[in-house]
Formats: sequence, structure tokens, C-alpha cells
Amino acid sequence: MIPTASEQEYLKALASHMAVTLDRIHLLNKRRQAEQSLSQSEEKYRALAENIPNVVFQCKMTCATPLYILIVPLKT
Repeated sequence: MIPTASEQEYLKALASHMAVTLDRIHLLNKRRQAEQSLSQSEEKYRALAENIPNVVFQCKMTCATPLYILIVPLKT
């Protein structure tokens, strides 16, 4: 049985909606994974900063500027 023209249009629209939905699901999963990785990284570096006696900051504004290192003692 061959679908009519209106059935073909409906099936094409349905397939398009399904593809968009699958793409959104994929993007949401990627975003969740990125947020989870970021959260784990933040926890790791927060624990590191909380357990060292001094905090070291590095700043390099441009390639022509030297690298500045600032060591800040933590308050106890």
C-alpha cells in the first residue's frame, strides 16, 4: 500500500519532529555531562584550596606582560 500525499507529508513532519527531539535529548545529555564535569573539577580545586596553607594566584594579562604570582596567606 502506497501512502497518499497527505500521509507522506504527515510522516515527513513526524520524522522531522522526532529528529529535533532526539537532537535536543542529545544536547541535554551533553550539557548534563559538562555540568557534572565542571562540578567535579570545582570540588577538586575547592578541596585543594581549603587544604593548603597559602593560595597562589597566577595572572597573565597579555603575551607582552610578565606573569605575576601572588601568594595570599589564608586567615585561620
